[in-house]
Amino acid sequence: MKILKTIFFLLMFQTFSAQHLEKDLAAVYQKSITEKVYLQFNNVLYTPGEVVYFKAYIAAGNNAPTFLSDYLYVDILDGSNKKISSQTYLIESGSASGSFLIPENTVSGIYKIKAYTKIQIDLADAVFEKTFFIQKVVSPRVLMKLDFKKKAYGKGEVCEADFDLKNLENNPIKNYEFKYDVFIAGQKIDSLHSKTNEEGKAVIQFKLPKTLQSNDGILNVMIDYDNFKESVTRSIPINLEFVDLQFLPEGGSFGFNEKYSLFFIAKNEFGLPMDVAGYIEDQKGNKITEFKSFHDGMGKLALKPEENKKYYAVLTSPFVSKEKIALPEAEKNVFVMNAVKASGNVSVTIFSPIESKAKILIRNTFKVHQVLDLNLKTGSNSVTVDTKKFPVGIHSFSLVVEDKIAAERLVFLNYQDGLKIEIKTDKQTYLPREKVQVSILTKDKNSKPISSNLSVSVIDSKLLSYIDDKQDNILSWMLLGSELKGKVFEPRFYFDENKKLEDREEAVDLLLNTLGWRKYSQENIAKLLVQKNAEPEKSSMVEGFIIDHNNRPAAVKVLFFTDTGKVFEVKSNTSGYFKFNKVHYDNLAYLSVQNKSKNNPYVIKNSIVNKDEVLRMKDTLLNKKVTEIDYKDLIKKAGSTQEDSKEMKIISLKASANHLEEVVTIGYGINYKKDLTYSTVIVRASEILNSVSGRMAGLSITATSGQTGTTDKIKIRGLSSIYGSRAGGQPLIVIDGIPYVNNENASYLGGLTAASIDNITILKDAAAVSLYGSEAVNGVIVVTTKKKMWRGNLLFGKKNHYTFQFVKKGTLKKMDQAISFYAPKYESTITEEKTDFRNCIYWNSIVQTNNKGEAKLEYFNSDDATSFRILVEGTSFKGDLGKAEAVYTVKDLIQTDLKMPIYASEEDLIKIPLWLKNNSEKIQTLNYAVDFNGLPYNNQGNNESVLLQPNESKVSYVYLQTSKTGKNIPFEITVSGENYKTKIKKSIDIYAKGFPMHIAISGTKSQEQDFTLYDVLPNSVQSEFKIFYNPYSSIFDGLESMLREPSGCFEQVSSSNYPNIMVMQLSKYKNGAEDFKAKALKQLQSGYQKLKNYESRDGGFEWYGGNPGNEALTAYGLLQFHEMNEYVNVDKKMIDRSIKWLYSRKDEKGGFMQNPGKYGFSGMRYAVNNAYIVYVLSEIGGMDIELQYKKAVEEALSSRDIYRMELVALASFNLNKIEQYNRLMEFIKAQVTKQGFENLKAEQTVINSYGNSMNVEIAALYALNLLKEKSDFVEVGKVLDFIQSSRKYYGFGSTQATALALKAIVEFTKLSLESKLAVPVLVSLNKEDIPANSKDKDGNVVLKDLKINNAANNFAVNIPDGSFIPYYLAVNYQSYKPNNSKDCRLLLTTKATAEKVKLSETARVEITVQNNNAFQVSNPIARIGIPGGFTPEPWQLKELMDKNVVDYYEIFGSELVLYFRKLDAKESRKVNIDLKAIIPGKYKGIASCAYLYYENEHRNWNSGIELEVLP
Repeated sequence: MKILKTIFFLLMFQTFSAQHLEKDLAAVYQKSITEKVYLQFNNVLYTPGEVVYFKAYIAAGNNAPTFLSDYLYVDILDGSNKKISSQTYLIESGSASGSFLIPENTVSGIYKIKAYTKIQIDLADAVFEKTFFIQKVVSPRVLMKLDFKKKAYGKGEVCEADFDLKNLENNPIKNYEFKYDVFIAGQKIDSLHSKTNEEGKAVIQFKLPKTLQSNDGILNVMIDYDNFKESVTRSIPINLEFVDLQFLPEGGSFGFNEKYSLFFIAKNEFGLPMDVAGYIEDQKGNKITEFKSFHDGMGKLALKPEENKKYYAVLTSPFVSKEKIALPEAEKNVFVMNAVKASGNVSVTIFSPIESKAKILIRNTFKVHQVLDLNLKTGSNSVTVDTKKFPVGIHSFSLVVEDKIAAERLVFLNYQDGLKIEIKTDKQTYLPREKVQVSILTKDKNSKPISSNLSVSVIDSKLLSYIDDKQDNILSWMLLGSELKGKVFEPRFYFDENKKLEDREEAVDLLLNTLGWRKYSQENIAKLLVQKNAEPEKSSMVEGFIIDHNNRPAAVKVLFFTDTGKVFEVKSNTSGYFKFNKVHYDNLAYLSVQNKSKNNPYVIKNSIVNKDEVLRMKDTLLNKKVTEIDYKDLIKKAGSTQEDSKEMKIISLKASANHLEEVVTIGYGINYKKDLTYSTVIVRASEILNSVSGRMAGLSITATSGQTGTTDKIKIRGLSSIYGSRAGGQPLIVIDGIPYVNNENASYLGGLTAASIDNITILKDAAAVSLYGSEAVNGVIVVTTKKKMWRGNLLFGKKNHYTFQFVKKGTLKKMDQAISFYAPKYESTITEEKTDFRNCIYWNSIVQTNNKGEAKLEYFNSDDATSFRILVEGTSFKGDLGKAEAVYTVKDLIQTDLKMPIYASEEDLIKIPLWLKNNSEKIQTLNYAVDFNGLPYNNQGNNESVLLQPNESKVSYVYLQTSKTGKNIPFEITVSGENYKTKIKKSIDIYAKGFPMHIAISGTKSQEQDFTLYDVLPNSVQSEFKIFYNPYSSIFDGLESMLREPSGCFEQVSSSNYPNIMVMQLSKYKNGAEDFKAKALKQLQSGYQKLKNYESRDGGFEWYGGNPGNEALTAYGLLQFHEMNEYVNVDKKMIDRSIKWLYSRKDEKGGFMQNPGKYGFSGMRYAVNNAYIVYVLSEIGGMDIELQYKKAVEEALSSRDIYRMELVALASFNLNKIEQYNRLMEFIKAQVTKQGFENLKAEQTVINSYGNSMNVEIAALYALNLLKEKSDFVEVGKVLDFIQSSRKYYGFGSTQATALALKAIVEFTKLSLESKLAVPVLVSLNKEDIPANSKDKDGNVVLKDLKINNAANNFAVNIPDGSFIPYYLAVNYQSYKPNNSKDCRLLLTTKATAEKVKLSETARVEITVQNNNAFQVSNPIARIGIPGGFTPEPWQLKELMDKNVVDYYEIFGSELVLYFRKLDAKESRKVNIDLKAIIPGKYKGIASCAYLYYENEHRNWNSGIELEVLP
């Protein structure tokens, strides 16, 4: 009895809030708000300029398409985890199609995408995310896969890896002998051989040294097949000393004297799986049993615990653990549950300490599927559960005793159930550019046809093999990842049909019982009871009433036309009430009902236009049910099997392809102009301005008061003012076929922008009446918009009478829409130019099988001879999930292939392999000719004719000596033979060799200066001189220097965006700058979209959007948002949140608290932090900062620090504290007079700048203070001349310095309208006058290619006194010697461990970045020039991030840019990169350098890495 009481006490103590478990669960399941999101992508790797396409599947807890949320959110993040784009999509029938255009200037690297609904965030559910690469690569011409059998190996252990080898026809390469090399710490320790079997597979083996001291290991497998030399490399998973090993009792607990199961999982120091082996011993050292992981560090063992004993795990592999790992202790009086899954059933064994009534609840995240009542006896109890009818997926077997969960076991049921997808192509082998016809068949688990929603992608197998993506597919995410805690490693394994089913099922069982269940565990039930009241996000609905002429409700058909090309239809009920749910339109839409007669029109009241009236009418509404109408589509889509919405019908209208010159609107239809018998006036898009009055013959527009809600009066000249239904004799306006008869025509027409109008037609004679009836007695204005809301030949006809009402967009969300996928159609398979080398040749996000489960699609192949893989994923309407793939081959009788480097350096020697294969049965002689952009070409005596036997392949090398630099330099090779000719077009970027040198001379006053060029490389000098008469040009030119550098954090993006605000501000004072304004506004809007993504979760802003926010950085952001708000619609709620958060950071000392800094704005002194925040708050009109202001003034006057005095002086002027302002300026001016601008120093600035950057920041703040007075313009001119003279190639210094400098220049320009900027400027170079009179289209003088000597030079510029004219001389050249700055705080070393490697081998490059200072530095950057002919492997670059070797990376052209968020005092960071040799030749990378982001003018240089690739 004592035992019984103890057990019940323990159960009662578990969770008090779960006293009524079944009742609570029923309440939770009754209103399930679980949602899952999965995205299928069209590709696995992208290049700048391409589009990322995806299909989103949004499912409920049972995996059926969701009807909960209406909106899907998609975020794109870069390698630093910074959000770069946010999108919103409308969810329709549980799916959405999306896309993301990668800008051409996007840097290469690793990116991430997240997709979620709002309810998922509210409930903290799993959010789908996936990484993808943006990088230009040269894919291998052989398909290879390489995977290690285990996830960890140690000293002296034998490593094994599975190798799979196929040719481009996807056929196994049988019995092929190949070589592989093993490297440890960059040194080759072994070179071995192996051979594939009949299936093209092999197991690679090698032994690690017993003296192994490094976990840096690389395996490189090389092949030479069919004259292709390729390789695949992988990191060897070495672990020498670290393990995180956890043991988890099956069911949650285990007791004594019975054999129980313990699951375990092992991870390394980076949180990645590591396979282990060892044994269990008791406290006396007696060995009890052994254990060994089965998959990804997971496994289980059986143990029979004895009382008064403790048990420990001892690791023997991959290393012998020094410390023993304690196992969980067995407990008395606990329930234990074990489960064994068999075919169609699960056997459950329960060990009960007492006799008791109990239940087993079998449930998933959607519902409780079965409840079993049990009478447990003491000891072992068994029950078998038939599971054949349960849905596929994770199920919890929960043992409930006394209404508490006493034990719980997760089981994955019906593994092979789901949607079965069959793919068939009309052929197995195709020609390039040939049409491919694909048939798809979908079946349910019982092999019965079922209608399904699918997405299809067709990708080059070369790329799939190269990237070897192991991330989630639809099955692994929906059935596992979305429901389990933590991240599933390489989730595709669990549904890989190439793996043994029994292995996958065992691995899934281990996964479930080590990662655990995300939802509905005992401790979460109370939370779920609260969350069940959370509401999914629904779209705005449009509802209203239809009233007849007697003011009575009418039950009629209501149409809703949108500018997205769709028409929705419902029928109002007996109360006249109608409702359209989940309707989206971009800007406006139309409601329409057909009247019974012309004289008795219906009246439409809708919730957007007549909001208050509709609300009042709804209060008395008894019948809210809306009747649906069955009807046929107005325009039938060929092959469409789209299912109707449950709430309303949808009609998709086709676009008209008619030309403007040929078509005008007639009545409510369309006719050709040549058929008209009367004249019309047509104004086309190119002629339409904001107002058409005065530009269109016969049209008069009279402006009204200009107040909101009033309308302009529109009349057609020559017509009398006949009052009809439209007051004032105004003409009938017809927009996209819809007439406006409700006195609202002028207001709506006035609301259309010129850019939205395609053409306008005027009718003003009797023909107007004959076409449109009596409503047209005052004439007709027919407007066709570019979006053509009435798409297609939808004719109402003039005999029918309709009431129309437009619905203007109010607060509805802005929806993103997918870009159309480009898929060319070819008329012939014969082409003389090969230009189509797309990796993804087909993408369709909406493939709907019919009720027979059938769908057909077709597309055309590219020019590539390869194999393509058709990837299909999707779901049935019931929630069956499935995926499938099929492979086919593309080959030609004569195959040609050309591997071209993506980039090279000047004077590299490239040996381009031209691969030729004769698939015919005849001997072929092929000749080739090369055109390298018209440059001289020398093939070094090689024969340009190749003789090929039937089925023979050969490689002929094309030798190129790169002598000219440039981007996208075209390269063409023409191959011809008997009845055969083709041209292959490629391009290459060629970069300059040597070290870049930059000389800059700038200012606003007359000066003469000598400068010298040293060790100049021939033909490398480039020069340009600019005189900026146009102030906008000066700003944008300064902005270019910022955009030239890598950027990523909030401050960097913000500072780069700031000059665009200045352009917009200046435009109010300077006319004639529409193009500059348009450019600035576009960049400003883009910048705002980026900046708002950096908001911290708990308030404020942080460098990469993390948590917590930083006070000074938040202030900087608020300053910019404040100034930006005049030109961009800035989120006011975001501003209010940020200000509130910043005020919450006030402390008791009269200052602001400081969260730990990380990068720029980091390590800031308390006084600097306070002064800066007070300054910003004073600029944006902040209130209640008197105490903080007084503290800042007191400190600034006490310290006499010029930077802080300048900030507080600006705050004083803003707060009208003129006495304090004057006092501070007195001290500031005294320091300037004493020290001069170039010697001004402060203790610290907000970004810890120094040198030239600090000088410019201080000078710019001084100028801004002087400009507040608007008096001492002579002094201002001196300051601005110093600032302008400080401009170098990299701008004015740091991003802060450049932003402040440009701001000071702009503020001065605003006040200097009387300046005579057009005065002549005299310029001389080396004592020779240079004409400087000719101006460009922007009004500036731009002189290029000046006669610069390769040694000493003299430059002089003469500007009349009193004139302020910015100018800038830039001389850039390449030098044999580096210009290492003595002020650089970093030391860079780069070293290649070998000078020559063979094709397909790897070359190790060792990189060391060292902090030379005795203090921490922020944002160090290393830019490493990669030699042409080599490529860094994406998997290794990602691994560098995973192992925290670098914080993130990007690829700029031929540079690998490594980012470190900080380096501690004297810290050295070592990075090893193994470059794969892909194209023979002699290469030298561009010079490498290291610097701090905020001190980019101070760099440490290394010579370019030189490597040779031997064929």
